[in-house]
Amino acid sequence: MRYSAFTLLEIIVVVAIITLLGSFLIPITISQIYSSKAEAMASIVASSIYNQQQNAFNGYENAEYGLLIQSDRVIMYTGNSYAQNISTKQILTEGVVLGASLGGGIEIHFEKNDLRPNVSGSVTAVFGSSTSVVQLNSEGLVFVQR
Repeated sequence: MRYSAFTLLEIIVVVAIITLLGSFLIPITISQIYSSKAEAMASIVASSIYNQQQNAFNGYENAEYGLLIQSDRVIMYTGNSYAQNISTKQILTEGVVLGASLGGGIEIHFEKNDLRPNVSGSVTAVFGSSTSVVQLNSEGLVFVQR
């Protein structure tokens, strides 16, 4: 009776090939995860800006709307400013760091029946080595750059 089995050399070669493939694929996978988290948070910030803008333009609840951008959260508020808000809703960034480069502070405010914000500039979402940028221009147009 003859047994058929793998030799130690064959097993070592297969393990070496799997290790080599893993050493290339793991960093690529981690990079994709970081990139997708930054892009997702940038999309959430952009949709929050758009939501508040539309609420103000449509005169929803006859109020003004805005957002406060902090490094670990976005706070959507109803009222004249965050300090004088009527109601708020917080969106936590779950590890993504936000940086605001807005021409007047870290608050984006929309007056009733107007699409234009009080500031223009950018909000950067950073996770690991990946960044995504949300641009807001003076006319109220929002762009996401990946």
